[in-house]
Amino acid sequence: MFKISQSPIKLNNITIRNRTVSSPVSINMANTDGTVTKNIISYFSNLAANDLGMVTVGATSVSEEGGDTCNGMHAGEKKHFNGLKKLCEGIKNNGAAATLQLFHVGAQGNTEYSKQRVVGPSKYIVPDIGIEAEILSIDEIKRIENDFIKAINQAYQAGYDFIELHLAHGYLLHEFFSPHTNKRKDEYGGSEENRFRIIKNILKPLD
Repeated sequence: MFKISQSPIKLNNITIRNRTVSSPVSINMANTDGTVTKNIISYFSNLAANDLGMVTVGATSVSEEGGDTCNGMHAGEKKHFNGLKKLCEGIKNNGAAATLQLFHVGAQGNTEYSKQRVVGPSKYIVPDIGIEAEILSIDEIKRIENDFIKAINQAYQAGYDFIELHLAHGYLLHEFFSPHTNKRKDEYGGSEENRFRIIKNILKPLD
């Protein structure tokens, strides 16, 4: 029978106490401005206290229009820092490494739940939602790239050990990379290199 090793492991010079990792979870209990609440700190701190090696806080939006509900977490602005720091401390004080997953919901947004506009690389309607995404301008894409960079830097300053970019499930970064949802004819569309450009630009300052 296959057995997962529960011995410590070192990643990027960080020692993690075992190989059990919680997958990204979002509990949609943030304040309406995206700041962390006591309920969020309690939830993820309790996960860590159950002998997990790493706890991943999921679906944290980098942009005001990037969340999927009006009670999702956000990162990147000054008002978000203290809550993110306390959340990180709650996880690490219970012995687990802390990871923050950053995302932008893109065309999978729903104005009814988020109260924000729905945007994407091209006009696209998610069948289960039925709202046509507005096409992002170059300036808006640059702003979102900067939003990701600000959120990454803030997360590291708040003490998180790792940052995860959500590149799947049809959210914005995935939408840019997929030719199914990216029909652009400019520097962000067409070739694989162009479709990957937004991700490359986000990661470039970290090189």
